[in-house]
Amino acid sequence: MQTALAEGRANDFMDALADDFIGPEADFDRRRAAWLLRFHLQRHRAIRVDLGPPELDLRGERAEVRFIAVLRAGEGLLPEEFGAWRVVTGWRREGREWKLISARWERALGG
Repeated sequence: MQTALAEGRANDFMDALADDFIGPEADFDRRRAAWLLRFHLQRHRAIRVDLGPPELDLRGERAEVRFIAVLRAGEGLLPEEFGAWRVVTGWRREGREWKLISARWERALGG
């Protein structure tokens, strides 16, 4: 997902989201996530994400992963926008793949 975002490949990024994905709000579903992703990819030619060390809680076919994500947007020496976020994601194994079933985040710093 990180590489797909950096390369502007929205469809590849979205392939990792489960059909029943839910975001930080009840109405933040897979369709809204796709809209938000495409909005930011059109607005910024380059979006980079650096991830801090993950904390993994594996429970059979499900997992929760917590990490800090630093997002930078823009192409110049300094990013046009940046921010650090505390992120908690939920994952479910579907066959041989892991699908993102939930995500919530809050600003850590920056902005």
